[in-house]
Amino acid sequence: MSVPVLPHRRDLRQGDLVFPEEILRIGHRLDFQFDCVSEQIQREVFGPELDTGKLGDWLNLYAAYDFALQDVVDHIDITLCRNNGEEEHPFTYPLNRAERDVLRGEMDACCQRRTGRSLARQYQHLLAEAGGEPPELTVGQRRIPVDKVSFTDELSECDGRLLFCVPVAFDPDVVFGTHVATAENDDWLNVYAVYDLDTGWPCSALDVTLVCGDGNEFSFRYPLTEPERAALLEKMDAWCQEQAGMALADFRAWYLAEAQQSRQAPGLAQL
Repeated sequence: MSVPVLPHRRDLRQGDLVFPEEILRIGHRLDFQFDCVSEQIQREVFGPELDTGKLGDWLNLYAAYDFALQDVVDHIDITLCRNNGEEEHPFTYPLNRAERDVLRGEMDACCQRRTGRSLARQYQHLLAEAGGEPPELTVGQRRIPVDKVSFTDELSECDGRLLFCVPVAFDPDVVFGTHVATAENDDWLNVYAVYDLDTGWPCSALDVTLVCGDGNEFSFRYPLTEPERAALLEKMDAWCQEQAGMALADFRAWYLAEAQQSRQAPGLAQL
């Protein structure tokens, strides 16, 4: 069932909203729940059909700042709760450019008041606190065109991972759900396909780093399907032969032999 879209009545303005709830990180977004400062503002912006003057009725309003987009998402998710939460009615409120800019300022101010950090610093703080892998990029409109993927630069090895630099010769925003193919900012992406020298198979995701014009960097993973990994393996083998003069399997065998020899070498304490 489709979610009803609310018509635009007037723009959200600075000071229309309050942010009483905790700021949550969900994937590569910071999620904010907020309220209107008054019932009058609520009616002006969202309309009388979402009136909550009756006891036991309320609105849940949610919007997010997306660090892959480097922008506020383009809508507010609204749930109208009636009869003390026994009935829930979802709505969507589309945000125009001016409203997204207002919300970004309000979100950043909320972060500063609550945590003493900017949006970017709070996001990085929550990521570090949670640990684990970087968030996944899963909202692209189409899959990466593996047939158009190539490699550039020399091979590099780090912690048992062979890194293949992927030039972004396709539309990154359509594939990754970012916003870098634009004159509106100076952001760009560094993309790497990774070969696991221990398993002998490409890793399950591309490493994607968003480098922002303001100096911030954000890491993501782009999950790959098994056919995509198999296709990348062939391209990796060809590039390894071109760059290292040997097949990928031979490079792996050399690496494993070197690693084994290093583990068996006596330490200084044994000499």
